[in-house]
Amino acid sequence: MLTNKLEKSLSNGFAAALCMFCLGKFGSLVGHTLQCGDTGWLIKTGQYILAHGIPATDPFSFTCPDRPIVIYQWLFAVALGALFQQGGLWLVGLASAVVAALIYLCYLPASMIRLGVKPVYVFGLLSLVCSPVFYWARPQLVSFVLIALFTLILEHLRTKGYDRRAWLLPPLMVLWANSHSFWFIGLLMVATYLIAAIFENRKGSRKSLAMLLVACFGAVLLNPYGWGLVHYNISFTTEPDFGSIRELQPSLLLHPKFFFANLLYLALAWSAIIVGRRAVPLNGLLLATVGSVAALMFYRFEPVAILLTWPYAGLALSKMEFFQSAGDSTLEQTNLGAKRLKLAIICLPILAIGCAISSFMCQFPPEKPIWFTNTDTNLETTKFLKRHPDLLNRMFCDPAIGSSLIFENLAPVFIDTRFDFYGRQFCSEYNSCFNAELGWQDYLSKWQVRSLCVDDSYPIYKALLASKSWLVVFDDHHFSVWLPNNEAGKKRQQELAIKNTNE
Repeated sequence: MLTNKLEKSLSNGFAAALCMFCLGKFGSLVGHTLQCGDTGWLIKTGQYILAHGIPATDPFSFTCPDRPIVIYQWLFAVALGALFQQGGLWLVGLASAVVAALIYLCYLPASMIRLGVKPVYVFGLLSLVCSPVFYWARPQLVSFVLIALFTLILEHLRTKGYDRRAWLLPPLMVLWANSHSFWFIGLLMVATYLIAAIFENRKGSRKSLAMLLVACFGAVLLNPYGWGLVHYNISFTTEPDFGSIRELQPSLLLHPKFFFANLLYLALAWSAIIVGRRAVPLNGLLLATVGSVAALMFYRFEPVAILLTWPYAGLALSKMEFFQSAGDSTLEQTNLGAKRLKLAIICLPILAIGCAISSFMCQFPPEKPIWFTNTDTNLETTKFLKRHPDLLNRMFCDPAIGSSLIFENLAPVFIDTRFDFYGRQFCSEYNSCFNAELGWQDYLSKWQVRSLCVDDSYPIYKALLASKSWLVVFDDHHFSVWLPNNEAGKKRQQELAIKNTNE
């Protein structure tokens, strides 16, 4: 008896320590909410829609002003635009932090604890999956929330049978289709549960899931573009040049050490699923497989893999005696189960929101100016260009700078991070120039470029240094600004040097 009490005390102590570690880890990474430059043009797109409606062509670029545009995430952009108008970039970051916290610090641990998995193992696994991608103020946040909601509803239908809450899925799919391109994951989830129901000969579930799948697909078409949205999302397989987008590259090819924790989680989750496979439904095996393969192929899908493996790894662990809390078989009928269920439903959301707010306010005090937290910050460069808007006339720019210029109302720009809009051919030609490949100066002449703003870490920077055709007028060792080496360029260089000295 004493041994059991000691074991229980040690387990609870380690669980509390791991919980505090997860809280601290979440707080230390909260700055990632504003790490992605996409947030800038998303905010301005939302503001544009609020003021003028959804545009048919692009309002932000001078290179593709007549190209038709599909703003597939228009609803999320509007939400960001509204938040920005109420509380600026600070409120946008705070709201994103709260959503990320509810996913990471509430949904994930609560879903395992209520299954009867010992908290020490729940928070141990949780400590491995705190990825920066969970934080970014981008439409993916909506997809992460909806993957969790779809899982809860579909698992309830599988285990408890049909009830009316299943018909929450079609309206949620309308929200998904108008907020982010990952809506196809929702269809995949419903289809996978239907396939499992057919294979397992669950007649009642088959009919309900078939109707839900049809309704959810119909819900996808309830968007400003109708079938055009589906066609546009399918075009992602060929447009844009995905090879140039860092987050669409395999994790193992980027920085393996950086992704080690997530990869370790996937290894542990799959070990649990394989060992406890009798407790894992067929739909769980299929979804976990698809999510894991996608994560290994594309860094962007790592959070998706975590969300699609987590509930089924929890099911497997809950049936293994070593990982079970006491009284697992009657967990929800015992006082212990009731307390843990209350912890999952009430305490964890409060803890998550409190952690998000306190950690965000600590890192970004409301009274201080706020900017994007990219490692290679473009803050000083953006300030410089804002002071000298004459330099922006037909400026060839880095995509991150382009997004910041849109955010600062300094558009139109040459390019920004909306690579799907610009398309494969444009991005391929642009990347060839940015990498200073043969003919890069001809490309600048073709577009009648009058100035450049480039990332100093790319080959074009060294090419510009070696070229006699361009003059540097600003360089903060992150980004640099250049003018033509002619009489007008030399005069402007001298004027800027004098002005910057006086400032």
